[in-house]
Amino acid sequence: MGQFLDVPGTHLRFTTMNPHTGAPRQAIKRSANQLLSQILQTSYHNYISTTGLFYEVLDLPLSELETKKVLKVTWLPDGISSSETYDLLVPKNGQIQDLKEVLQKKLEFDDEAMKNIRIFEAHTGRLLKVLTNDYGVLGIADYVDIFAEKIPEDELNMDEGDRFVHAFHFHKEPVKVHIRGIPFRFVVKNVCINISLHHYFCFLFFLGRNLQTNEGALAKADWLEGETV
Repeated sequence: MGQFLDVPGTHLRFTTMNPHTGAPRQAIKRSANQLLSQILQTSYHNYISTTGLFYEVLDLPLSELETKKVLKVTWLPDGISSSETYDLLVPKNGQIQDLKEVLQKKLEFDDEAMKNIRIFEAHTGRLLKVLTNDYGVLGIADYVDIFAEKIPEDELNMDEGDRFVHAFHFHKEPVKVHIRGIPFRFVVKNVCINISLHHYFCFLFFLGRNLQTNEGALAKADWLEGETV
């Protein structure tokens, strides 16, 4: 097949065909002992044999591809107002730092710019957790969404007593969450003003995020238990 296509045989991947619909079904893993007759085996339920295969020309050898995990990462260059999605190949035994290095090449960022880039995962429109550089790639579940964003200035300059507010998008009611919405968080500043002797008033200030939405956004502050705000 490689000779016919004039490409290295090591860079070919085959996928079986669904005998009922003719659509691609399952990629065939590299194996030295697998016979073509085993790949094109008969379906005993309907006595239909698969007589076709799909092929794909890869950018790297199949043996190398099978050591990597494909992660779909959504890059947020300007908050939640815009997004770009990339399919990135990361070693299965790699860490988030390896993912950042692959993303850095895709975005053509220098090392200084990557220092303030963070990776977080979300599910059903809600932020689950921020992934640290030493977090293992294999620990990322297939059902979660992966996002990358610049850490906002308000987070880089947080003071003692500042808190995060986590927000997600919903339709009319908080229980009707946009499962494909992009969650975010922002900083609430706790500022105390001395009004008179022995009396202090505290105010909360929201900084650095545009919270406009056509439908709604629900915010939840992560105040420590027992605090008064």
